[in-house]
Amino acid sequence: MIDTKLRDLAPKLLQKERISGDINVKLLTSYLHGSLEANQRRKELLNLVALNPVLSDDRTMYRNHTERYAFALKQSFHLIHFFKKHHIESPNAKRIVSSSLQETLPTVVHDRMFIPTIELHGTPEQKKKWLIPAREYRIYGTYAQTELGHGSNVQGIETTAQYDAHRQEFIIHSPTFTSRKWWPGGLGKTANVAVVYARLLLDNGRDVGVHAFIVPLRSLRDHRPLKGIELGDIGPKVGFQAVDNGFCAFHHVRIPRNHMLMRFARVNADGSYQKARNSRLIYFTMLHMRVGCLYKCRYALARATTIATRFSAVRVQGNSTKSSGNCTELQVIEYQNQQKSLFPLIGMAFVALFVERMVENHPIFAQQIGLEHENLEFHLAELHAISSGLKGWLSEYCSNGVESCRRLCGGFGFLHSSNLPQIYNELVGTCTYEGTFDILAEQHARFLRRRFEAYETNNVVEGALCAPSVSFMSQWKCWLDPNLRCRAKSTIDLTDMELLREMFAVRATRFIARLASASRSSGGDNNANMALMMRVSRAHSELLMVTASISELGNFPAHHAKTKDVVRNSIVLLVLSLVEQNLADFREVDYMSTEQGDLVRVVILDLLSKIRNNAVLLTDAWDFMDLELKSAIGRYDGDIYRALVECAADEPLNKTLIHEGYYLFQKPIIQKASL
Repeated sequence: MIDTKLRDLAPKLLQKERISGDINVKLLTSYLHGSLEANQRRKELLNLVALNPVLSDDRTMYRNHTERYAFALKQSFHLIHFFKKHHIESPNAKRIVSSSLQETLPTVVHDRMFIPTIELHGTPEQKKKWLIPAREYRIYGTYAQTELGHGSNVQGIETTAQYDAHRQEFIIHSPTFTSRKWWPGGLGKTANVAVVYARLLLDNGRDVGVHAFIVPLRSLRDHRPLKGIELGDIGPKVGFQAVDNGFCAFHHVRIPRNHMLMRFARVNADGSYQKARNSRLIYFTMLHMRVGCLYKCRYALARATTIATRFSAVRVQGNSTKSSGNCTELQVIEYQNQQKSLFPLIGMAFVALFVERMVENHPIFAQQIGLEHENLEFHLAELHAISSGLKGWLSEYCSNGVESCRRLCGGFGFLHSSNLPQIYNELVGTCTYEGTFDILAEQHARFLRRRFEAYETNNVVEGALCAPSVSFMSQWKCWLDPNLRCRAKSTIDLTDMELLREMFAVRATRFIARLASASRSSGGDNNANMALMMRVSRAHSELLMVTASISELGNFPAHHAKTKDVVRNSIVLLVLSLVEQNLADFREVDYMSTEQGDLVRVVILDLLSKIRNNAVLLTDAWDFMDLELKSAIGRYDGDIYRALVECAADEPLNKTLIHEGYYLFQKPIIQKASL
């Protein structure tokens, strides 16, 4: 029977793909994960997760918001004991385990924002008091910054913390309807304490801006909200359905003076105020979250491309003029349109990892620059800017990429059993939380404009001279030369990564220069230049992507040239796809010719054919376990049709032969009509 042949053919097709490829998968796996030993440790952790039926559960698609939250609490309980049982303490190991779960847990903000904020902003005494119970989950915290009326505009926060010098207490209050905290994960039902951001009002009424305070929310005895605190969940969302994003209103809630996080700024007992040396330090937790967003983007896109590539390899559709073995139909992966949509995304997953590493290796995160460093102001501003731009750009690109992968899988991608809808729903939130691209682009572009103006006036601070993110501006006169044109004369030229970096540097510099001019003409009106700022941020983010790729390819092991060439081709394909999508930019700045644009398209098609035989192996190199993919159509063995039927059998509607709704609503109409 034809259906039996197709059922059994799928695994064979995937095996054929692995045999026909010629890259060293183990070498690439080692490179992607840091070493084979690191990847082995990762898989050992995941094998332990697989043995736990609660942590390895993949039935979330059948639960509503309330049920998902309840089950996620159960998973959180098991996860805490899992970490203790297996002596898992490193943040990376915990991230590996947590990322393998089907959903984000209600404790995510406790782990990734509440604890890090106290670690950074707390005094030694405060750390001793709060971190021990927090790490042991004897308290559950959240990070309450965003309000109903203000999100990205932190300085617009309305919640107040009035200091009472007589009683040495702060009075936390929500003075307006829109000042209630809105969105913090874990706030709705889970957290019993919060880091609350509020406007500090001194005893004399002076407002000294937004500061962080530790505020108990619920009783540790019975979990009821404490006096003066109103709490709840904000309702179902597109993603994060297991997380209780909540709201909170404070009604003159008193906390001790030492509940203000005072490592950098403090209020003394007499009410006198000591200002922090650098006001940007208040945003440091958000910087860490943005790096977390980069990881989330990379991890999601890598899984999505793995699923879509395997499906494309085993799915046959349409008659083939070139018969291959037992298959008279064409594998979907053979279609040029499928390749043109999918293969650049394979490269993007690699590049997202390179960008993540670049930001993680920033001198501040690498602790090469301490919080007392003389150039801390510049490096914090730089880190804030590039993390803003990259977070905004990468979250949009990767979310769109995951959605493209879903569509490339046809109707099967529309099924939750493919796990692509769940991956998308969990990822698309990164486009919103910690700032949308349009908001972050403004912050990113402002920094770039100021750096450019500093180069223009020969007023560059010493720290900027060695900052890779803006070092390209040292050649600003060259990049702005009206006679400078793209040097590509042939298709070979367009595969030169250094030439591609020059292309992106010229575009970025000319956009930034245009922004500087527009800013002067508009009297510094950012709103009048917002559209241009978006273009500046995107152009610079893409330049950083190319720069990070060149750096990482330089670190690639040289003893297997074929593997390096294929990885490099996937990255060049991505970069040229971005050039093709933005040809108007390169023509607008009078840098590329129409003929060069035509060459770009020729090279893209050529690269598709060069990548084709190794597409499956490129995604195999991530070495994802089926536990991580949770996809009926992305299984390692390629046995997708059996898996799809098994998933359908698990559908609760199929547990009964006739649904009760038939007797209530169908039967009366059918029987009446038949009389």
